[in-house]
Amino acid sequence: MSARAFDVRPGVISVDGIEIPREEIAREAQNHKGASSFDCWREAARALVIRQLLLQEAAREGIAPEPVRDALSRVESTEEALIRQLIDAKVVVREPDEEACLRYFSQNPRRFRTPALHEASHILCAAPAPDARAAAKARAGALIEELRGAPQRFADLAALHSACSSAAQGGNLGQIGPGQTVPPFEKALAGMEEGTISTAPVETRYGFHVIRLDRRIAGRALAIEMVKGRIQAYLADRAHHDALYSYVRWLAVHARITGIELETGRVDPAAVEPSPDGGREAAMRRFANGASAEDWTSLIGSVQKAEDPARTMEEGLAKWKEAKPEPAPAHSSRTVFTHGGG
Repeated sequence: MSARAFDVRPGVISVDGIEIPREEIAREAQNHKGASSFDCWREAARALVIRQLLLQEAAREGIAPEPVRDALSRVESTEEALIRQLIDAKVVVREPDEEACLRYFSQNPRRFRTPALHEASHILCAAPAPDARAAAKARAGALIEELRGAPQRFADLAALHSACSSAAQGGNLGQIGPGQTVPPFEKALAGMEEGTISTAPVETRYGFHVIRLDRRIAGRALAIEMVKGRIQAYLADRAHHDALYSYVRWLAVHARITGIELETGRVDPAAVEPSPDGGREAAMRRFANGASAEDWTSLIGSVQKAEDPARTMEEGLAKWKEAKPEPAPAHSSRTVFTHGGG
């Protein structure tokens, strides 16, 4: 065991006493996406904790690394090989059988249909610049009013006014499938009846459209033989993901993890930014990460009644102590995690 096996300093992210350095987390954060830099940092910390859990378990199991080479002649690192071999040995997934595939197929009929197609025409009133949008919308509205009394003139008006290349075909766009137009246009088509013209201009990034839905071709159900392979691959992948999640969660329950909670993503603020003097910012982060609804109610109530709200808030944050969870149980006998394919 590491010489730092009993290192429980505040703010240290560790797994069974093995510290994960902040510098390593910062480097890993570059590989994660999040709404903020802190979200990226937190996801990186969780990923490295899981990696450490698996590496420690591989060591306990006495696995000898056997790196493999891929089709591009890239060779696994020792750690990658250890993790792969551990997962291969401990996370066993049964291949989905015929019954599981048929059950999934019958329970999800909408997933196994050809997409609906729309035969449509449009008139585009282009708005190449923001200050041109109001005028474009007005032109589209005027065309809709004109077409209410003479819908048969749609092709002629498209040829005269549309800024789209389809103007040469009277605005005809042919058959349109999912993803072939921008989302607002596609949404407008889905809400129209066959043979009707849009009752209001449809706005997209190109400008404003007057749309005519000529025909809707409904999707058709696919035979299971056509999608069986896809269903098997999906069910197998989902089962492997679920079994791996269960295995990692089991390892986490039997390990001593400090500085972060894998389930909730809650992080000890000192692990992000050490604050040995217990300053205001660290106290606020600690409270925000760990306070219960009752804690918030109590703090807000005391601040509202105080003569000096700012000071009362600082004192409340400084005095607040998070309830500590019960210690994790010691390691027990190891097991193999299996998960069915259905």
